[in-house]
Amino acid sequence: LPRLGFNGDLEAARTIASELMTSAVLHGAGDGSYLVLRLAPRADGALVVEVVDNSPATPRPAAVGGVGREAESGRGLLLVAALGARVTWAAVGDGKTVRALLPSAEGTR
Repeated sequence: LPRLGFNGDLEAARTIASELMTSAVLHGAGDGSYLVLRLAPRADGALVVEVVDNSPATPRPAAVGGVGREAESGRGLLLVAALGARVTWAAVGDGKTVRALLPSAEGTR
């Protein structure tokens, strides 16, 4: 990613990609018939992480403090936001695209 222009937090980028993919697998259509991960560094040094799946289900971020300590899921979008990414989603055909914008080291959003 640095060679492609991303100058932000690589560990955060890995975690965000993992969380969005995991969420799509667990809460998406379930059969995995359509799942795409796209990483797109921007000219300003930020990174766009997109996951496209074939489920029309809208992501529902858990409320802060609304997930029990022993819960094994429900924190993904909270974690993505806590890592500094701005998360949006949109319906696309029969599915959706979930997009996280991770700022550059300079904090571009």
